[in-house]
Amino acid sequence: MTEMTLEKGKTYHINGEGTKRQEATLRQRLRLKWLPFGDGAKPEAIDQYERFLALADDEQRVFIATLDADEAELYIALMAARATYVDPTDRKDGSITEAKVKAHPERYQWKPE
Repeated sequence: MTEMTLEKGKTYHINGEGTKRQEATLRQRLRLKWLPFGDGAKPEAIDQYERFLALADDEQRVFIATLDADEAELYIALMAARATYVDPTDRKDGSITEAKVKAHPERYQWKPE
């Protein structure tokens, strides 16, 4: 059993691959398109990954330069997963939802002429 902190202050116990809902919550928290936690990944280090992703690009590069090859590969995968992430409110599914309007009021404002 692996413990994984998905939301600040909450710890979930994940058996095996975990549930889709918990994985989706973690992807949303870290704003990742996928979870690159395969071999060599440490799910208990979620807070550390979150701090890394909050760094500026130059700071991320400096940090990665200090790591061994296996650790660097994981952090590069985190960067790739973040770069390809699209916030659910920004997806182009064609429908205008309340969440989209709240996230981008300037885009959806209407003024009668």
